[in-house]
Amino acid sequence: MIRAYGPNIMTSLQINSCITMLINQFGLIKFNRDPSLLYSACCSVNMIVQLLKANKNYIQHFNIKQLMELENVSHVLGEKDDSPLPLDLDLLTFQQYSRDAKNVMRMGNGTKDVIIALTKCYDKYAYTRLDWTLDEKDNHALKSVLPSNFYISIITLWVVIFNTSTFTFINAQLLSNNELNSVIFLIRLYGSTISEDETSICASMPFQCQIVNGGKHITEIFFTNTVYTAPSNVPDPAMIGLQFPELTSMLITAATNQPFNPDINLLTKIGGLPKLTTLSLASDPSIVSIPIGFLASFPKLNTLSFSLLKNLTDIGRSLDGNPSIATISIVSGLISNAIIDSSLSLPNLTKLTLTMFSSQPLHLYFNQVNFPLLNDLKIYGQGSEGITVHVDKPVEMILSEITDTSSTGFINPTIAYPQSVKQLTVGGPSFQINPDITQFINLESLTIEYFETPPTFTSYPPALQNLKIVTGKLQSIPNVPFPAKAKIFNFDRNILTGSLPTNLFQNNPKTLQLIVGNNLGIGGLIPDEYCSIASLNIRNTSFTVTDIPPCFWCYSPQPVLSTTLVKPTDFVCDVIIDNYNVNSVQGLYTVSGDRLGWGTNVVGLVSVDRPNKQMTFQNNNYANGILEQNITISFLAGNPNFTKTITVTEIGFNPLDISLYNFNVNEWMVNITFDYLNTDYLPSNISINGQHLCLQTKHIDKSMSCLVNNLPIGNHTIFISNSFVTTNSSIIISKGTIVTSISLEPLTYPPNNLILNGYFGENVNVGGGNYVSIVNINSTESFNCSITQATSDFIKCQFDQTPLPGPSSLYLVVENGNYSSNSLLYIPYPIPSNSIDNCINRTNNCNNHGTCVNGQCVCDQGYFDDCKLQGVNVPPQIEFIENEINPSAIFQYFNYSFAFNMMSIQELDIDDQVVMELPSVNWTMIEKSNNNVKTLDYRLVVPEYPQLILLSTIEFSNSPRTIVFGGDNIELAGGSIKMSVNITNWPFQNLMSHLRILFTTTINNQQDIVGCDDSINPIESLENSANDGNLQYLRVVQDDIQFFGRFLSFSVSDGRKTYSKTEVSNLTRTNDKESVATIGISLPQAKIILMDPDFSALLIDRSSYGYGDSCGGGDGDEDKSTQWKLIVGVVMGVVGASSLIVLTYIIAKKQTSFKILQNSVGTKLRRLTSKNNIYYN
Repeated sequence: MIRAYGPNIMTSLQINSCITMLINQFGLIKFNRDPSLLYSACCSVNMIVQLLKANKNYIQHFNIKQLMELENVSHVLGEKDDSPLPLDLDLLTFQQYSRDAKNVMRMGNGTKDVIIALTKCYDKYAYTRLDWTLDEKDNHALKSVLPSNFYISIITLWVVIFNTSTFTFINAQLLSNNELNSVIFLIRLYGSTISEDETSICASMPFQCQIVNGGKHITEIFFTNTVYTAPSNVPDPAMIGLQFPELTSMLITAATNQPFNPDINLLTKIGGLPKLTTLSLASDPSIVSIPIGFLASFPKLNTLSFSLLKNLTDIGRSLDGNPSIATISIVSGLISNAIIDSSLSLPNLTKLTLTMFSSQPLHLYFNQVNFPLLNDLKIYGQGSEGITVHVDKPVEMILSEITDTSSTGFINPTIAYPQSVKQLTVGGPSFQINPDITQFINLESLTIEYFETPPTFTSYPPALQNLKIVTGKLQSIPNVPFPAKAKIFNFDRNILTGSLPTNLFQNNPKTLQLIVGNNLGIGGLIPDEYCSIASLNIRNTSFTVTDIPPCFWCYSPQPVLSTTLVKPTDFVCDVIIDNYNVNSVQGLYTVSGDRLGWGTNVVGLVSVDRPNKQMTFQNNNYANGILEQNITISFLAGNPNFTKTITVTEIGFNPLDISLYNFNVNEWMVNITFDYLNTDYLPSNISINGQHLCLQTKHIDKSMSCLVNNLPIGNHTIFISNSFVTTNSSIIISKGTIVTSISLEPLTYPPNNLILNGYFGENVNVGGGNYVSIVNINSTESFNCSITQATSDFIKCQFDQTPLPGPSSLYLVVENGNYSSNSLLYIPYPIPSNSIDNCINRTNNCNNHGTCVNGQCVCDQGYFDDCKLQGVNVPPQIEFIENEINPSAIFQYFNYSFAFNMMSIQELDIDDQVVMELPSVNWTMIEKSNNNVKTLDYRLVVPEYPQLILLSTIEFSNSPRTIVFGGDNIELAGGSIKMSVNITNWPFQNLMSHLRILFTTTINNQQDIVGCDDSINPIESLENSANDGNLQYLRVVQDDIQFFGRFLSFSVSDGRKTYSKTEVSNLTRTNDKESVATIGISLPQAKIILMDPDFSALLIDRSSYGYGDSCGGGDGDEDKSTQWKLIVGVVMGVVGASSLIVLTYIIAKKQTSFKILQNSVGTKLRRLTSKNNIYYN
């Protein structure tokens, strides 16, 4: 209780009144952690102790030991008789006393409610409030904030009572006559000295009395009688049945001198116990049989155990009819009759143990339908006939053996599911295992005992850990290697002879405990390989001191050798180390040698890999940057002969941080920072998912970086390894925003929609802050384009207003990251209303060999250059020239040579500054030709970029042909030269750069053609398209020959047609007559880039330049002015597709300015791009 001294002191009368009220008011109600009872029970510990002592008959299920503990609490607190606590006992003193007293504080789930009730109790008597909390440091102690005049006495009592036992205070409640007579029947039957009155019965240990549903009942019987005392009154044989309606457990063990009573079989008296869950009977000689349907009378029975019932012989069908029983164990007598077949059903039985006596053949059947949960089956047998156990269901544990070697019978299991068995025990003079032991693939433990014919093995089951072949006539250990997981192999008490076999340790059974004791016939020298097992038992054998390997004597008396032999006094152990310089990986290193021991109390040891031969140790100094040090190892503490010093070098590595940066359409930069890294053992292989190799590795201090191509997006694994170590880590691969192709709808001015292809993130959508904007480069005026469709690789937007024609900058803002380009987009100019008339007048109506469409000639087949040139076979004066080291299109005409050469491939940044360049030199060539086409294949190898593939093909054919480029049909005249360039895996420096391929050719500063009317017709060397400003035609006139080039205004990127800008990058005058033109073709960033120009021989008619007589005679005229005129046409095409290319080079180019949006769109773009680490100058 809680007592307060001062304003309100409780007297002894008040305490006694409190107790009396408690008993009178709550005599028939259980104290089941009900705080309301505490409110009235404000009493000292001592007074409660005295109450319990004086009224034991009112307390049921009471622990005497607990009463002694309460008395101890009372004395510790200083109480004497009914006196209150001493005035000088403060809270700290009480807490100290409570920790010293045994089992004083026992906190449980009900503690909080108890404390609340105690607080109310104090409020009632002392009018002062109290706060309680649990002390986390002391766990089971209490601390409080108390007024200075406040002391404690009853707290410990209530905590103990309410958290350890359930007590019931009762008035004069009595057992029923039937239940009392049932107890008296058992007392007399088993010769107990317990008095036959209710008080004595309920106060005794064997019989537990409790109030249940308002009545007093026996709930548990734990009756073990050591000596039978003949009762003055014998039990009534006519008693129909024992009455225990609330009994849950009955455990009875009769005395060894219990007499046989032929008139009373207890099993006929205890039927009809509705709440019984456990029934255990032992040593009762009067139990001779189990009544039919016996188990059916116990609907809640869970466990049945009959043992040492020496006269029990008949089970019959007694086991049927109980759906709840889980465990049955009948290990008694000589049971010769037990019916276990398809008529018996025990759906919840998990464990069954029986002893059987076979005077005639017996069959026991267990199937999945009748025994669905059975998993532990043990059948012991004796007798002269066979017992066959049919196990037709999966069972993990099976025992089936004859334990009496004098028996002539046998007991053999037939197991339908050997793969389910984990533990198997068989035995007897004629034991058998069916099926063969090799089919028990999951068997972990096998015991064979009491046998006459030794078992034979060609191999052990793969999962076998424990093998026990004992108490039989085994003559030699099976010549089969021990399993790797072997733990205990016991061959004790056999007739082993000879010596221990060798070559049994190929599987390194390092945990094996081998027992060959109690075999006097075995002896001889023990091979050293037995040093590599966990222990060896050779007690009671013929081995001598000199037969023992040195390893066992080295570490004697460690428990690795069980023997009566004594270690030689002059023995000296020599520990052998194979290598004093070893490598460690993350601090783990291996020491190998001989006589290293079993690792007992070895500092730094992680594992014994092979006893005496190899051990693994841990050195943690590597994490502090100490990558090489000398470490001392003591294999036997206290003995310097067992101490060795090893030099350990750390060769491992530990990645602390791994990041990936996608800086172009094809490549990622991998950056790895290590916790520690030995530069002599750098990682040599870095890959994603073991497939995508990281190349061009660079190392600085504790960091490494490399490049990897074509990574899949999402969660993946990065592997990092050197020659000794491989680590792996999970990474998330993302990809930056990029536009690889652009198209307009419609293609002519004014466009309404803009279509972008590339990669825009997995979560791109319409709206949500995503938008497209373009800026006209000439006027800097901006135009918004609202996104109407969006996927990860496709965006379609609609212009809010008609954009201005001309070159335009593109700005894309999406959640995945922003993108911009100055080279991808060109808005076409409007077609003039009089374009057809202009075309007709300018081209003489396409020279009557074509039609004017949108201001341009669409020529008939075979005609070119405003339809005035016609393709013919190449005359013999025109010769195709091969270049063995550089892919070039070259025509030789007398002493003049026309050549169109690839100069280099450049990468330009967003400001058109050259950041990388590859000169087109030193190619290797292979000729592959057929009857119609001469083919030259070129390859350029760049050692700095092993992933780069650069191919070019030159084809020459005399036959006309048509090729398809970007979905358009391109006609090639007979005698054409076709040049193809394939660039794969170009290492772009960032996502916003693009390529430009430079070509060079020589042009005339001034040139013209004389018509048939002797008119002088100037010929433009370079002509731009009126529609998009691109370079469209190149013409070079030499004598009567015109070399003609045509450039397309589009390319194909990742399989899609897109705008491609062609322009004269440089024009250098070499003399008065000629200049060198450098022509650049810009291409968007893509994985594959193909370029495909061609050169053709074309026939020109001078009459196309004016009619007159000067053209003269007919077909045979040899005048030079009347000869055919030749034009070599050059058609330039560029293709970019989605499965090839990437290159890398460096050059400088003239600076161009990059225009930034001047309106709010540009401001917003600049802010977002900075956030995404994309910066513009």
